[in-house]
Amino acid sequence: MTTKTPLAILFVVAACHAPSRPLSGDAGATGDASLNAPAGDASAGSSDPFAALAAMPTVCSPDGWCWQWPLPSGTSYGHIVSTGPDNIWITGGGPPAYSLLLQWNGHTWTDHSVPVPPGYPPYLATDGLSMTGPDNAWMLYNNLLEHYDGTAWSVVFIFAGAALPLGVWADAKGDAWVGDGEGNIDLFTQAGDVIDTFSTGGFSGTIWGTADDDLFITTIGGVLHYDGSAVTRIYAGKTCGWYQGVQNDVWISGETILHWDGSAMTETDIEAGHDETAQFDAAGYVGSGDVSFALWGDPGGALAGIIHWDGSGFTTHPIDPASQITPLGDSRCGAFRDAQLIAGTWFVVCDGGAVATLGSDYNLVPVIDPIQGHTMWGTSTTNLYFATGDELQHFDGTTWMRMLDNRILALKGIAGAGSGGADELFGTHELMSTDGSEIFTTYFDHFDGATWTSTPLTQYTFGEPILNIADAYPVGPGEALIVGGQGNAFYFANGAVTPIASGTTADLYAVVPVDSDHLWIGGGSGTMLTWDRADPDELAVDPTFPSATTSEDLEYGAGAGGVLWFASVNSDDVWRRGSDGTWQDIDAHVAATSVIADGSDGLLISATDSGEVARWNGHAFAIEYYPSWFGLQRLFALPDGTTYLTGQRGTVIHAPAPPQN
Repeated sequence: MTTKTPLAILFVVAACHAPSRPLSGDAGATGDASLNAPAGDASAGSSDPFAALAAMPTVCSPDGWCWQWPLPSGTSYGHIVSTGPDNIWITGGGPPAYSLLLQWNGHTWTDHSVPVPPGYPPYLATDGLSMTGPDNAWMLYNNLLEHYDGTAWSVVFIFAGAALPLGVWADAKGDAWVGDGEGNIDLFTQAGDVIDTFSTGGFSGTIWGTADDDLFITTIGGVLHYDGSAVTRIYAGKTCGWYQGVQNDVWISGETILHWDGSAMTETDIEAGHDETAQFDAAGYVGSGDVSFALWGDPGGALAGIIHWDGSGFTTHPIDPASQITPLGDSRCGAFRDAQLIAGTWFVVCDGGAVATLGSDYNLVPVIDPIQGHTMWGTSTTNLYFATGDELQHFDGTTWMRMLDNRILALKGIAGAGSGGADELFGTHELMSTDGSEIFTTYFDHFDGATWTSTPLTQYTFGEPILNIADAYPVGPGEALIVGGQGNAFYFANGAVTPIASGTTADLYAVVPVDSDHLWIGGGSGTMLTWDRADPDELAVDPTFPSATTSEDLEYGAGAGGVLWFASVNSDDVWRRGSDGTWQDIDAHVAATSVIADGSDGLLISATDSGEVARWNGHAFAIEYYPSWFGLQRLFALPDGTTYLTGQRGTVIHAPAPPQN
């Protein structure tokens, strides 16, 4: 059996160790164990855990944001814990919007709802999970110790102060050993009573064991052992927080691979020949001559291979880089999270909702591929253009088709304005020289409905002022205003790009129309410029904007119905220009990563805080949540109001409310 708990994240707060109190009343209320597994769940009744996982219901938030790509969600998975093929658990996500705790019982996946005390956010981070079977699991949920009895979860204990729990191990009696960052190790019963305690004398992370008198505790740069009466340091050197094995045959890994035979620790030389960032995770203990480790971070965050111990030596099975690339050009497991060999089958989970298995050649076989998003435009759910990986793809509602081998940024378009009634597209991309000179060249990209044309605009060298291109706004068919770093501005018309005078060296970011003849341009340090078709060769300062009252970079803009909005990534302030020409500074309660118009006088802001967007209701901004732990960055809305929010972890969608009768 393999049981593992990650070396937990350190929480730095000021207070002392205070195992607070057993809970009673609603603070210990149990949770619904089937939140996202309703009757008729497509995952039910299958003997294939992979097919059942891919068929689970789409994850949605109470505010109506649902995952679109990938499905069932782009949640970043955390770890896999198992006692056998009929009891497999996967953790993932985190506060504030969605955490998952999936359990496979051999036939069905259940997404558990975990209870929290009153006043807590609805979702917390899973910092440790250990179990002896499907009816005895213990979990650290931020500062909560929770227990699952096979039917429901309950809060057993709340830790208070600085000594938050960092490791948990379930022993054969069904009790839980819990360690904290100050070295306190407590043995909890399911009733919340502490029946044993000892101190390691310093930081403790992962805790794991084979028996009550054979406990192992990870500390920074070492491993401690508890024999039931005393704590002894049995290894000093590298930090290793992954455990697998049985008594007197324990494998400990992390920055290297260690072996404990019950009396002595052996440090292998496995890291020789690997990058100094390489990590070796426990991935499957079958017997003393059949032990597996996942190799990753060699370099970077991708799963690089599987290392196998056959009883006499290690063999590394590298993963073919070609199996790492999805059909859309994304990295299949660019941010590896965990791999476990369970009853002869490999389970691999990664960032962005990605799930895979390994073939007999140790190459990745996709179960759920990630779909990264960078920028998008379209006219309907069956006519979308999507920059993902290093390509531009078109989606017709069923099939993806590659259009261009460049990642188009600032993608925009005009429906039906191209050749033969095709969509006309505008965007930008940037390439770095391949000769080692680190020179970047920016391009304006135009698709006339039949042919792509890329026009070089600026060049800059790494470390010098950045002359990037931030926006290419289509003023009309065959016409665009292009702006970028250090005041660079260009006008595209009649198939040619011409520099125009901006009168500033401030970075220019966002172009927003009042109408087809008048545009506003937001820039660095409170810069606000205008463009008038009557004088298309230059930009002018907007004298009505109160630039003296703000030094914010106005990086994101949107408008509709004669109303303009500009927002900054460094501030919660949003500037609104009403149809009467008056500017107003409004607190949005979030800092922006993108904005779109929401109706004729509304705004939707994607926030730098994960899982949050802010929507203008005509009087103030209200926070909505989408089901992702990591933030998604780019908003886009279809003409019918269907809204997409996309980023490196995928894309969520929000459908407009039906009209009221």
